[in-house]
Amino acid sequence: MAFIILFISVNIDQVDKTQHIRIGNVDTIKLGISGYPKPTYTWKKDNKVLNPASNRRLSVLDDGSLKIDKVVKSDRGNYTCVVKQVAVEEDTTIEVYAVGK
Repeated sequence: MAFIILFISVNIDQVDKTQHIRIGNVDTIKLGISGYPKPTYTWKKDNKVLNPASNRRLSVLDDGSLKIDKVVKSDRGNYTCVVKQVAVEEDTTIEVYAVGK
């Protein structure tokens, strides 16, 4: 029996490192990374892991982007997304500004 392992690395170089989200709106910190096999995404804010399962305002989209419901001023900060696919792990940090109101 022969096995073929398909490995496709993720490319985080095209992620916008500074993003703006609007206070009071549903908005997204855009990552836009996909791959096969599908990567896993872990989001951190100011070095603390975010858990969308316990914070209903947060959800991770299929492309790894972080959706935030009802953005508030305190949502601003430095967000890091750790993208893991098979044996490769890469991260990117995004400076996020909450604007408006």
